[in-house]
Amino acid sequence: RQYLATEYESFLPEYRRCTERMTQALFEIEMEPLEIIDATVAKNILLSKWTSSLLFSSQDYKCHLLALEVKILSEDTRAMVNVPYVGKRLELERWLEAFVKPLERVAKKYIEDLFSMFNSEILQPSLRKGSSDPTKVATIHLEALLKKEVIVKGRRDAMSYIENMIQAVKANTFTTNDHYLTDTTVELQKRFDEGLGTKLETSYRLEMQPYFHLVCGIHAFLKTRKKMLPDTIQLHFTKILGDLLKETDTKIGDFMMSDSSIATIEESRRSVARRKFYLERETKIKDALDEISLL
Repeated sequence: RQYLATEYESFLPEYRRCTERMTQALFEIEMEPLEIIDATVAKNILLSKWTSSLLFSSQDYKCHLLALEVKILSEDTRAMVNVPYVGKRLELERWLEAFVKPLERVAKKYIEDLFSMFNSEILQPSLRKGSSDPTKVATIHLEALLKKEVIVKGRRDAMSYIENMIQAVKANTFTTNDHYLTDTTVELQKRFDEGLGTKLETSYRLEMQPYFHLVCGIHAFLKTRKKMLPDTIQLHFTKILGDLLKETDTKIGDFMMSDSSIATIEESRRSVARRKFYLERETKIKDALDEISLL
Protein backbone atom coordinates (compact mmCIF):
# COMPACT_ATOMS: atom_id res chain seq x y z
CA ARG A 1 0.00 0.00 0.00
CA GLN A 2 2.86 2.39 0.80
CA TYR A 3 3.98 2.43 -2.85
CA LEU A 4 0.61 3.32 -4.41
CA ALA A 5 0.77 7.08 -3.81
CA THR A 6 4.36 7.28 -5.06
CA GLU A 7 3.60 5.34 -8.24
CA TYR A 8 0.48 7.46 -8.82
CA GLU A 9 2.49 10.68 -8.63
CA SER A 10 5.05 9.25 -11.07
CA PHE A 11 2.21 8.28 -13.41
CA LEU A 12 0.59 11.75 -13.64
CA PRO A 13 2.89 13.15 -16.42
CA GLU A 14 2.02 10.14 -18.60
CA TYR A 15 -1.66 10.66 -17.79
CA ARG A 16 -1.35 14.27 -18.94
CA ARG A 17 0.28 13.16 -22.21
CA CYS A 18 -2.46 10.56 -22.74
CA THR A 19 -5.12 13.23 -22.19
CA GLU A 20 -3.37 15.60 -24.61
CA ARG A 21 -3.30 12.87 -27.27
CA MET A 22 -7.03 12.28 -26.76
CA THR A 23 -7.69 16.03 -27.03
CA GLN A 24 -5.67 16.35 -30.24
CA ALA A 25 -7.42 13.34 -31.79
CA LEU A 26 -10.80 14.80 -30.85
CA PHE A 27 -9.96 18.22 -32.33
CA GLU A 28 -8.93 16.53 -35.58
CA ILE A 29 -12.46 15.17 -36.12
CA GLU A 30 -13.85 17.19 -39.02
CA MET A 31 -17.25 17.68 -40.59
CA GLU A 32 -17.12 15.11 -43.38
CA PRO A 33 -19.48 14.47 -46.33
CA LEU A 34 -22.28 11.98 -45.67
CA GLU A 35 -21.75 10.42 -49.13
CA ILE A 36 -25.36 10.96 -50.19
CA ILE A 37 -24.38 12.54 -53.50
CA ASP A 38 -22.12 11.19 -56.25
CA ALA A 39 -18.69 12.83 -55.96
CA THR A 40 -18.25 13.05 -59.74
CA VAL A 41 -21.60 14.80 -60.15
CA ALA A 42 -20.68 17.27 -57.41
CA LYS A 43 -17.30 17.95 -59.05
CA ASN A 44 -18.87 18.56 -62.45
CA ILE A 45 -21.40 20.98 -60.95
CA LEU A 46 -18.61 22.94 -59.28
CA LEU A 47 -16.57 23.01 -62.51
CA SER A 48 -19.56 24.35 -64.44
CA LYS A 49 -20.14 27.16 -61.93
CA TRP A 50 -16.46 28.04 -61.33
CA THR A 51 -15.38 31.48 -62.55
CA SER A 52 -11.86 31.85 -61.18
CA SER A 53 -8.83 31.28 -63.42
CA LEU A 54 -7.29 29.22 -60.61
CA LEU A 55 -8.38 25.63 -60.05
CA PHE A 56 -10.44 25.11 -56.92
CA SER A 57 -8.75 23.66 -53.85
CA SER A 58 -9.66 20.41 -52.09
CA GLN A 59 -11.17 22.53 -49.30
CA ASP A 60 -13.32 24.43 -51.85
CA TYR A 61 -14.46 21.11 -53.30
CA LYS A 62 -15.33 19.69 -49.87
CA CYS A 63 -17.24 22.81 -48.81
CA HIS A 64 -19.26 22.71 -52.04
CA LEU A 65 -19.97 18.99 -51.62
CA LEU A 66 -21.21 19.57 -48.06
CA ALA A 67 -23.47 22.41 -49.27
CA LEU A 68 -24.99 20.14 -51.93
CA GLU A 69 -25.65 17.47 -49.30
CA VAL A 70 -27.29 20.04 -47.01
CA LYS A 71 -29.44 21.11 -49.94
CA ILE A 72 -30.51 17.52 -50.63
CA LEU A 73 -31.46 16.99 -46.98
CA SER A 74 -33.34 20.27 -46.90
CA GLU A 75 -35.18 19.61 -50.15
CA ASP A 76 -36.15 16.12 -49.03
CA THR A 77 -37.86 17.46 -45.90
CA ARG A 78 -38.99 20.98 -46.89
CA ALA A 79 -42.76 21.36 -46.91
CA MET A 80 -44.68 24.43 -48.12
CA VAL A 81 -42.09 26.92 -46.92
CA ASN A 82 -39.42 29.01 -48.62
CA VAL A 83 -35.73 28.14 -48.22
CA PRO A 84 -34.81 31.04 -45.87
CA TYR A 85 -37.41 29.82 -43.37
CA VAL A 86 -36.52 26.15 -43.35
CA GLY A 87 -35.55 24.71 -39.96
CA LYS A 88 -31.92 23.60 -39.58
CA ARG A 89 -32.16 21.03 -36.79
CA LEU A 90 -32.55 17.97 -39.03
CA GLU A 91 -29.35 18.76 -40.93
CA LEU A 92 -27.43 19.29 -37.67
CA GLU A 93 -28.73 15.99 -36.29
CA ARG A 94 -27.48 14.10 -39.35
CA TRP A 95 -23.97 15.46 -38.95
CA LEU A 96 -24.03 14.85 -35.19
CA GLU A 97 -24.76 11.19 -35.98
CA ALA A 98 -21.65 11.15 -38.16
CA PHE A 99 -19.59 13.12 -35.62
CA VAL A 100 -20.13 10.71 -32.71
CA LYS A 101 -18.66 7.73 -34.59
CA PRO A 102 -15.03 8.96 -34.53
CA LEU A 103 -15.70 10.58 -31.14
CA GLU A 104 -16.63 7.18 -29.72
CA ARG A 105 -13.45 5.60 -31.12
CA VAL A 106 -11.27 8.36 -29.61
CA ALA A 107 -12.97 8.23 -26.20
CA LYS A 108 -12.91 4.44 -25.92
CA LYS A 109 -9.25 4.27 -26.93
CA TYR A 110 -8.56 6.84 -24.19
CA ILE A 111 -10.25 4.55 -21.65
CA GLU A 112 -8.35 1.47 -22.85
CA ASP A 113 -5.06 3.37 -22.62
CA LEU A 114 -5.94 4.79 -19.21
CA PHE A 115 -6.80 1.48 -17.53
CA SER A 116 -3.89 -0.28 -19.21
CA MET A 117 -1.54 2.38 -17.82
CA PHE A 118 -3.15 2.24 -14.37
CA ASN A 119 -2.35 -1.47 -14.33
CA SER A 120 1.17 -1.26 -15.77
CA GLU A 121 2.33 2.07 -14.29
CA ILE A 122 0.69 2.03 -10.84
CA LEU A 123 -0.69 -1.34 -9.77
CA GLN A 124 2.04 -3.68 -11.05
CA PRO A 125 5.01 -1.63 -9.76
CA SER A 126 3.30 -1.22 -6.36
CA LEU A 127 2.67 -4.96 -6.02
CA ARG A 128 6.16 -5.80 -7.21
CA LYS A 129 7.86 -3.45 -4.75
CA GLY A 130 5.62 -4.47 -1.86
CA SER A 131 6.01 -8.22 -2.41
CA SER A 132 8.50 -10.54 -0.68
CA ASP A 133 9.10 -14.29 -0.56
CA PRO A 134 6.71 -14.89 2.38
CA THR A 135 3.95 -12.85 0.66
CA LYS A 136 4.52 -14.08 -2.90
CA VAL A 137 1.46 -16.35 -2.96
CA ALA A 138 -0.71 -13.71 -1.28
CA THR A 139 0.43 -11.13 -3.86
CA ILE A 140 -0.67 -13.37 -6.74
CA HIS A 141 -4.16 -13.72 -5.20
CA LEU A 142 -4.25 -9.99 -4.48
CA GLU A 143 -3.36 -9.09 -8.07
CA ALA A 144 -6.17 -11.30 -9.41
CA LEU A 145 -8.63 -9.73 -6.95
CA LEU A 146 -7.66 -6.16 -7.87
CA LYS A 147 -7.91 -6.82 -11.60
CA LYS A 148 -11.39 -8.29 -11.20
CA GLU A 149 -12.91 -5.96 -8.60
CA VAL A 150 -11.11 -2.70 -9.38
CA ILE A 151 -9.73 -2.56 -12.92
CA VAL A 152 -12.31 -4.65 -14.81
CA LYS A 153 -15.23 -3.12 -12.90
CA GLY A 154 -13.81 0.40 -13.27
CA ARG A 155 -13.26 -0.08 -17.01
CA ARG A 156 -16.83 -1.34 -17.43
CA ASP A 157 -18.22 1.67 -15.56
CA ALA A 158 -16.03 4.00 -17.65
CA MET A 159 -17.29 2.49 -20.91
CA SER A 160 -20.86 2.90 -19.67
CA TYR A 161 -20.17 6.59 -18.96
CA ILE A 162 -18.76 7.10 -22.47
CA GLU A 163 -21.71 5.36 -24.09
CA ASN A 164 -24.12 7.62 -22.21
CA MET A 165 -22.06 10.67 -23.21
CA ILE A 166 -22.08 9.58 -26.88
CA GLN A 167 -25.86 9.25 -26.84
CA ALA A 168 -26.19 12.69 -25.26
CA VAL A 169 -23.88 14.30 -27.85
CA LYS A 170 -25.73 12.56 -30.67
CA ALA A 171 -29.18 13.70 -29.54
CA ASN A 172 -28.46 17.15 -28.08
CA THR A 173 -28.54 20.12 -30.50
CA PHE A 174 -28.11 22.82 -27.83
CA THR A 175 -25.01 24.52 -26.45
CA THR A 176 -24.75 27.05 -23.63
CA ASN A 177 -21.67 28.55 -25.32
CA ASP A 178 -23.83 30.69 -27.59
CA HIS A 179 -21.26 33.48 -27.87
CA TYR A 180 -18.56 31.20 -29.31
CA LEU A 181 -21.10 29.47 -31.59
CA THR A 182 -22.31 32.81 -33.00
CA ASP A 183 -18.83 34.26 -33.46
CA THR A 184 -17.55 31.10 -35.18
CA THR A 185 -20.58 30.92 -37.47
CA VAL A 186 -20.18 34.56 -38.53
CA GLU A 187 -16.44 34.06 -39.11
CA LEU A 188 -16.96 30.97 -41.28
CA GLN A 189 -19.75 32.61 -43.28
CA LYS A 190 -17.57 35.67 -43.87
CA ARG A 191 -14.75 33.41 -45.01
CA PHE A 192 -17.10 31.82 -47.55
CA ASP A 193 -18.53 35.15 -48.75
CA GLU A 194 -15.04 36.60 -49.28
CA GLY A 195 -13.44 33.42 -50.58
CA LEU A 196 -15.22 30.57 -52.32
CA GLY A 197 -18.38 32.66 -52.83
CA THR A 198 -16.51 35.14 -55.05
CA LYS A 199 -15.38 32.37 -57.40
CA LEU A 200 -18.82 31.04 -58.24
CA GLU A 201 -21.30 32.29 -60.84
CA THR A 202 -23.49 34.96 -59.27
CA SER A 203 -26.78 33.14 -59.85
CA TYR A 204 -25.40 29.87 -58.48
CA ARG A 205 -23.86 31.61 -55.46
CA LEU A 206 -27.20 33.23 -54.60
CA GLU A 207 -29.00 29.90 -55.02
CA MET A 208 -26.54 27.98 -52.85
CA GLN A 209 -25.67 30.65 -50.29
CA PRO A 210 -28.26 29.49 -47.68
CA TYR A 211 -26.82 25.98 -47.86
CA PHE A 212 -23.21 27.15 -47.67
CA HIS A 213 -24.13 29.27 -44.65
CA LEU A 214 -25.85 26.28 -43.06
CA VAL A 215 -22.67 24.25 -43.56
CA CYS A 216 -20.86 27.04 -41.71
CA GLY A 217 -23.41 26.87 -38.89
CA ILE A 218 -23.09 23.09 -38.53
CA HIS A 219 -19.31 23.33 -38.68
CA ALA A 220 -19.39 26.01 -35.97
CA PHE A 221 -21.62 23.87 -33.75
CA LEU A 222 -19.25 20.90 -34.05
CA LYS A 223 -16.30 23.16 -33.21
CA THR A 224 -18.20 24.44 -30.17
CA ARG A 225 -18.95 20.90 -29.04
CA LYS A 226 -15.35 19.79 -29.55
CA LYS A 227 -14.19 22.75 -27.48
CA MET A 228 -15.92 21.50 -24.32
CA LEU A 229 -15.64 17.72 -24.68
CA PRO A 230 -11.95 17.23 -23.70
CA ASP A 231 -12.41 18.98 -20.35
CA THR A 232 -15.69 17.14 -19.73
CA ILE A 233 -13.92 13.81 -20.28
CA GLN A 234 -10.75 14.80 -18.42
CA LEU A 235 -12.58 16.10 -15.34
CA HIS A 236 -14.57 12.89 -15.07
CA PHE A 237 -11.62 10.53 -15.48
CA THR A 238 -9.26 12.47 -13.23
CA LYS A 239 -11.85 11.91 -10.50
CA ILE A 240 -12.20 8.26 -11.54
CA LEU A 241 -8.43 7.72 -11.26
CA GLY A 242 -8.39 9.18 -7.76
CA ASP A 243 -11.30 6.91 -6.78
CA LEU A 244 -9.52 3.89 -8.28
CA LEU A 245 -6.45 4.67 -6.21
CA LYS A 246 -8.48 4.89 -2.99
CA GLU A 247 -10.42 1.73 -3.79
CA THR A 248 -7.20 -0.15 -4.59
CA ASP A 249 -5.67 0.96 -1.29
CA THR A 250 -8.78 -0.16 0.63
CA LYS A 251 -8.90 -3.53 -1.16
CA ILE A 252 -5.23 -4.19 -0.36
CA GLY A 253 -5.77 -3.37 3.31
CA ASP A 254 -8.88 -5.58 3.57
CA PHE A 255 -7.19 -8.44 1.73
CA MET A 256 -4.00 -8.45 3.80
CA MET A 257 -6.05 -8.58 7.01
CA SER A 258 -8.32 -11.41 5.83
CA ASP A 259 -7.93 -14.94 7.23
CA SER A 260 -7.37 -16.40 3.76
CA SER A 261 -4.52 -13.97 3.12
CA ILE A 262 -2.87 -14.53 6.51
CA ALA A 263 -3.00 -18.27 5.88
CA THR A 264 -1.00 -17.85 2.64
CA ILE A 265 1.57 -15.68 4.40
CA GLU A 266 2.10 -18.08 7.32
CA GLU A 267 5.01 -20.49 7.11
CA SER A 268 4.47 -23.92 5.66
CA ARG A 269 4.43 -27.00 7.92
CA ARG A 270 7.76 -28.07 6.49
CA SER A 271 9.33 -24.74 7.48
CA VAL A 272 7.85 -25.01 10.98
CA ALA A 273 9.13 -28.59 11.38
CA ARG A 274 12.59 -27.63 10.15
CA ARG A 275 12.76 -24.71 12.56
CA LYS A 276 11.62 -26.97 15.43
CA PHE A 277 14.31 -29.52 14.51
CA TYR A 278 17.08 -26.90 14.58
CA LEU A 279 15.83 -25.44 17.87
CA GLU A 280 15.83 -28.89 19.49
CA ARG A 281 19.28 -29.55 18.10
CA GLU A 282 20.51 -26.22 19.43
CA THR A 283 19.08 -27.06 22.87
CA LYS A 284 20.82 -30.47 22.91
CA ILE A 285 24.17 -28.88 21.98
CA LYS A 286 23.73 -26.27 24.69
CA ASP A 287 22.92 -28.96 27.29
CA ALA A 288 25.96 -30.97 26.21
CA LEU A 289 28.22 -27.93 26.53
CA ASP A 290 26.79 -27.23 29.99
CA GLU A 291 27.63 -30.78 31.09
CA ILE A 292 31.17 -30.54 29.73
CA SER A 293 31.74 -27.25 31.57
CA LEU A 294 30.98 -29.01 34.88
CA LEU A 295 33.77 -31.54 34.42
